[in-house]
Amino acid sequence: MNNEKGIKVLTMRGAADSGLLARVVGIFAQLDLPPPAMQVRVDGNTMEAVLMVDALGSVEQQAVNRKIAAFVGVDSCIAA
Repeated sequence: MNNEKGIKVLTMRGAADSGLLARVVGIFAQLDLPPPAMQVRVDGNTMEAVLMVDALGSVEQQAVNRKIAAFVGVDSCIAA
């Protein structure tokens, strides 16, 4: 499996909930990864968070993506 490192972008869409945002950031701490740069937009009850992480390998990206997608309140988490 390719584990090439570089800037990775994940886009998470889900409920506008500060607790959900904290859980998303907490994943990086749990996996001992650098914290992501983030852009967060809230529109009513919906939140979109774009996370940009440097030096994240594809294996780590897949793990982070799976964990975020499994959170209650997340509608989608897409890696680009």
